[in-house]
Amino acid sequence: GVKLMSDTLDTVGGFARTVEDVALLAAVLTGDEGLRLGEGAGIGATDASGARVGLFRGPHWDMVGDDVRALWEGVARHVGREVASPDWFAPLTALQIDVMQHEAARSLAWEHANRSAQLSDRMRALLDTGATIDGGAHRRDIEATQIARRRAEMLFEHHDVLLAPSAAGEAGLWEEGTGDPLFGRAWTLLGLPCLHLPLGVGATGLPIGLQVVGAMGDDARVLRAGDWLQGLLRNRVG
Repeated sequence: GVKLMSDTLDTVGGFARTVEDVALLAAVLTGDEGLRLGEGAGIGATDASGARVGLFRGPHWDMVGDDVRALWEGVARHVGREVASPDWFAPLTALQIDVMQHEAARSLAWEHANRSAQLSDRMRALLDTGATIDGGAHRRDIEATQIARRRAEMLFEHHDVLLAPSAAGEAGLWEEGTGDPLFGRAWTLLGLPCLHLPLGVGATGLPIGLQVVGAMGDDARVLRAGDWLQGLLRNRVG
């Protein structure tokens, strides 16, 4: 029932008050009881307190604001160790944008042609750009995506999950839209499960947090680790 935008990138996720509620939603949507947490949890729900956590700043760290930097430093005092961002990771943001724009231009071609006036200026510009990316370039982009997804396995050779920035600063205001997806683009391209944890507030009282990232298909571990990390860090940082 979700309108397709990019068949390579589209992912269904959830918003909830607690990690346990997100896990319940995931279990209901997939039919996989191993994703549940808490009372009535499935067989896959085991203790995550020994999870090996890597702190992954990523290639866009220079754009992170003071609030998130302070949060990061607080987290680093309690859990995890720093993980260097490999050279192959930096180009993934631009690659994700190209893949998304090309596929969106095709998925939304009817809307663009017949309901263009009802689309936002930003969406029309995205579709216009995507239409200029030819099939040969897209094929090469998909090949590069497949290579990157294989390489991503290396990020978890010595870590069960990574903690990474979710956004540069505080959550945006409703009227400003859904915010800048910069810190999620590479993970989306790689197809990895991510869980945002609100861990504090910024200078104006709006939420800030970090995201837990897991290996391909390791959603259950991400949920368990996220639940443990939020409980560990909620009253110690932020």
